[in-house]
Amino acid sequence: MARFVALLGGINLGNRRITMDRLRSAVSDLGYDEVSTFIASGNVLFSAPTVRDGGDGYARHLADGLGAALGWPVPTFVRPAGELLASVDLRPFGPIADGATHYVVFCAAMPSVDLPALATDVDRFVLRGRDVHWLIDGRTMDSKVTLPKLPKLLGQPCTTRNITSAARLADLLR
Repeated sequence: MARFVALLGGINLGNRRITMDRLRSAVSDLGYDEVSTFIASGNVLFSAPTVRDGGDGYARHLADGLGAALGWPVPTFVRPAGELLASVDLRPFGPIADGATHYVVFCAAMPSVDLPALATDVDRFVLRGRDVHWLIDGRTMDSKVTLPKLPKLLGQPCTTRNITSAARLADLLR
C-alpha cells in the first residue's frame, strides 16, 4: 500500500459544502484505506495499492464516486506522497519575502503552455512535473493573473493551494 493525497477543487465554496466527516466516509466507501482530511478545503490523504499512472486512475475513480455521492462535479487531482513531497520541497523561489504569496497549482497533466510568457511584473511561474509554482510579489489581489483564469491560462483543470497549506499537507505524509 502507498500513500496518496487527493486535492479536490471547489470543496466548501459557495453551495458546495461538505463536512470532513462526510468526505472521509465517502472516500472510505469508495474502497480507500487510512482516509484522513486536512483542513476543510478538500485535501484527502489515503492509502491504496501502488500504481504506475501517478494516481490518475484514482483521480478519475474519486471524481466519479464523489460526484455521484455529493451531486456535483468534484475536480480531483491525486499525487503519490513522493511526488507531492518533491514538489513542495522544491521551493524554486528560495525564501519568500514578507508580503509575497507562493501557490502550488496542481494540474491534471503537465502544462504545455509557455510559463515565462505568463509572467508579469508581479507574477513568476516555475514548472515541476505536473505542478506549477506561482509567486506573486504581493497579495493575490495584486496579481494580474487570477485564480479563476488560471485553468484557462494553463489549458487544463487545476486546483491551487498556498505553499503553507501544501507544506503542512506534505508533513502529514512524511
